[in-house]
Amino acid sequence: MIRKKIQRRWMHGLIILMSLTQFQCANFLEPMTPKDTNEAYLYSARKKITNGEYLKAIEDLIELEPGFAANNDVRVTFASAYAGACGMEFIPFFNNISQANLDPPNTFFKYLRGSFTNRATTPSYCILAEKKLKEIGATEALRLTAMAGKKEVNMVMAILSMAKMGSILRTKSDVDGADALGDGITDGGFDSCTNNEANFTDDEIIEVATGFGLFFENISSLMGNGSDVENTLNTVKTVIGQICDLVPDTKCVILDPSDIDLADKSELVDTYRDLLSIDILGIGSCDLPGHPDLDTCCP
Repeated sequence: MIRKKIQRRWMHGLIILMSLTQFQCANFLEPMTPKDTNEAYLYSARKKITNGEYLKAIEDLIELEPGFAANNDVRVTFASAYAGACGMEFIPFFNNISQANLDPPNTFFKYLRGSFTNRATTPSYCILAEKKLKEIGATEALRLTAMAGKKEVNMVMAILSMAKMGSILRTKSDVDGADALGDGITDGGFDSCTNNEANFTDDEIIEVATGFGLFFENISSLMGNGSDVENTLNTVKTVIGQICDLVPDTKCVILDPSDIDLADKSELVDTYRDLLSIDILGIGSCDLPGHPDLDTCCP
């Protein structure tokens, strides 16, 4: 019972951020309010998000006038709809963090992929959700300033970054099983090293890399509560620190594809392909005891 109370308090800020009451929607749709106003579309969209009708919510949101849609709270609503359409549900995803098992042969990347096993997912919507949050601010500090100190927006970004990585990994490396929704095991014949639509394209690898950077940047927003979730996150932080030791220079904290110099792109992509190929770090079967040299995994 105590554990449940702690978890409920820990998630309170996130629930507030995603709930309709946070945005004072109750007065958006009075009985005589026209149905084609910004306020009416927004109310309708938030109601549909609550009901899990994410694509219909997006249809309402794209009707908003640009100036109205530029409100930061509205951007969070957009991000919520896109994240739902991606296949991510914030609270269950958040709860699952405390149950993450990163002991070998499990890895951080396998855990993220497993979050979407037996779940339909569309990575492009996770990417759109991330872009909406970046419209609030390109960095953790800028978003915090723009949201008047509400760190919940960065909690959402941290969780969303994990979802983006997991969504991409599952849709490309694990489509065996019922209805092509995965079985938790990397498909036979899948090769992280190969650049094509059947495996990972370079652009998908870049999205994994930026997702990793965003999680690395925003993980602190999820911590500081003394819960089981924090204990797991401390383990995750140690693991991603070890991964960062293998990534050249500052490549661990790339937050957006536009931040990558053309001269560095090839090296970054090659590094993450190698990283994902390793059995004790990624999702592949490349055996590198002590992982001393990533370059030996992909030719």
